[in-house]
Amino acid sequence: MLPILTHGLSMDGFGLWEQIAVGVGLLVSGATFQLPAAITRFLPGNRNRDEIREGFYSVTFFCALSGIVVSALLWILFPFLSGLGRFESVLDEFSLILVLIPVSAVVPIVTVYFRAYRQMTMHAMVTLVQSFGEMALAAGMLKGGYGLNGLLISAIAIRIAVILLGGGFIVRNLGFKIPNFGLIKTYVIFCLPLVPNSIFNRLFDAADRYILGYFLGNSAVAVYAVAYSAGSLFSTIMAPLNFVLLPLISELWNRNSVNELAEYITQCIR
Repeated sequence: MLPILTHGLSMDGFGLWEQIAVGVGLLVSGATFQLPAAITRFLPGNRNRDEIREGFYSVTFFCALSGIVVSALLWILFPFLSGLGRFESVLDEFSLILVLIPVSAVVPIVTVYFRAYRQMTMHAMVTLVQSFGEMALAAGMLKGGYGLNGLLISAIAIRIAVILLGGGFIVRNLGFKIPNFGLIKTYVIFCLPLVPNSIFNRLFDAADRYILGYFLGNSAVAVYAVAYSAGSLFSTIMAPLNFVLLPLISELWNRNSVNELAEYITQCIR
């Protein structure tokens, strides 16, 4: 995305886009209560189809509703936010940001389901559709002169497509049933301790963008974002190991296979 964004936006526009993306990620992290982690924790190794269906749809509906509530609160606060100088630059994109929040809250639930059952081919296909779809549509929007609005529209459109594509496979596998949210209390109790950790991690990781933007302007954020992406590229080398290991550990833990679990962890540490 970097060549597309840096060629299609001004430095100021790219810096603003980076802050919007980081802000949406921060809001989604709090809105979802980290419930996608509950899918990875509780579903692997579970052979009860009804519990799997109930757990997945409970988390999906809960996170979608939470995202809508967050967007509604922002909409209510719009008159106050519009009076703050720092928010004037995103007023034209505000309505699209409100749509992007609940959509972004649901996408991780679809992808984490495939991760939980280690269906890596499906997970890869869905995430690649999202990545290359957003990249292609963003390029077209920027070439057409739609700017930040075009980027937000492309992100919303492709993420909805991912929800429909991945969700279609899941519905075909599980069937569909409106959840009674009987498991949500257990999931929330498990995930609540993860919420402050996730929010503060994102805050520590993202606050520098807003500090730079406040003192040096959006152009400085743009330069920093490019350097940050280049510098973090090598962290992806070890990512697949943890990505597949976590749902495997959950499955072994749920089956009380502690000795086998310990052997996997020992080998991975080595």
